[in-house]
Amino acid sequence: MSTKVFTIEGRLGADPVLKVIPVGKSVCNFSIAVNEDWIDAENIKQKKVTWHNVECWDKNAISCNENLKKGSKVSVTGPLKIDNWQDKEGKERFTKFIMAREIKFQTSTEVDAPVSASY
Repeated sequence: MSTKVFTIEGRLGADPVLKVIPVGKSVCNFSIAVNEDWIDAENIKQKKVTWHNVECWDKNAISCNENLKKGSKVSVTGPLKIDNWQDKEGKERFTKFIMAREIKFQTSTEVDAPVSASY
C-alpha cells in the first residue's frame, strides 16, 4: 500500500488552533487559502481560491502555533487523510485534511528567510 504525499502553499485564513488531547499530545489545526490564477479562452484573467484544512502533531504542532498567524505564508507536505462520522440525524459526514509532516513558513521578522519544521 502506498501513500500519496501532497504539497500545498498558501496563506492562513485564521490563527492556528492548538489543543492538548487527554493523553498529553499536542495537535494544531489551521486552514490554508491557495490562489489559482489563469487566463481563460476569452483571454480574461480568472482567479479561484481553494481552502485546505491542515493538521499537525507534537513538535510540528507547537512550532506552527508559535510561528504562524492569520495571513502567514506556509507550505505543508503530507498525506491526505479523511475522517468519517455520522451526524445527529445519522447522515454520513466527512472531512478531508492534510496531515502535515513537513512545514515551511516565514516569520514576520524574517520575511525573506524561510524557516522549516519537520519531525
